[in-house]
Amino acid sequence: MALRLSAGHRARIAAWAREAAPEETCGVLVGRAWDDERRVIEVVRLDNVAPASRDTRFLISPRQLADLERAAVRRALVVVGYFHSHPAGQAVPSPTDLEEAWPGFSYLIQPSQGSPRAWRLTADEAGFDEEAILGQEEDSIDCPR
Repeated sequence: MALRLSAGHRARIAAWAREAAPEETCGVLVGRAWDDERRVIEVVRLDNVAPASRDTRFLISPRQLADLERAAVRRALVVVGYFHSHPAGQAVPSPTDLEEAWPGFSYLIQPSQGSPRAWRLTADEAGFDEEAILGQEEDSIDCPR
């Protein structure tokens, strides 16, 4: 399993994480999915609407997510995963991340320092397997705008 993500996408997520600190930033990875690979076409930052503890939690508005999913489908794309930051921690899923994860999606975590890491639920949904993050050219995918 691999997640293809451009350097520009990684830079945007890191910048959003710095901007949101000490709270978590969050958003969606939009692109194309195959059995063994997810290709990110667009990263979309969404509001962290967690009612409290935004320094250790994030919540995406169901309405914002539904609107984004509809827009992606109109472009022949899908949500391939989600991203969020750990402003005071490592790029390792927390117990809350595990509780709230859905199968079939990539979960990219941006730490306060360093590079992001990507994760996927295990087949039994009891934990995560790390997913390789591979580079790609910003414009390597032909996609309608």
